Amino acid sequence: MTAQILAGAAIVVVTAAIIFEARAWTHGTRMVTRRQKLYRVLAAGMMDVILALVIVGPVVHARTNPYFEIGYWGATTMLSFLLIFVALLDVRAGLVNYRESRREAFHGAFGEERQEE
Repeated sequence: MTAQILAGAAIVVVTAAIIFEARAWTHGTRMVTRRQKLYRVLAAGMMDVILALVIVGPVVHARTNPYFEIGYWGATTMLSFLLIFVALLDVRAGLVNYRESRREAFHGAFGEERQEE
């Protein structure tokens, strides 16, 4: 019961984080690419689905076939691994974005001095 309450609270927190992040994107305060936005929204949605599956799981499996239960929790676990993969893709996209912005900044700073000489 406590785990279900915590998972429900986590769903509310993740949804609130999505809303605040979306507001920051619309105001232009976040310097993220379109791909990063996609990864983050996808990851947040996957988190909500996983937490909902954790909440609903014990209720669904009250008196069901054990093979169905194994498949259910196996699918939930695979979704969790997919979430980790999406998070790693987001980190990779962030690093690529950082490298590109750093390269542009150094090119602008050092490229102009060389042209003046």
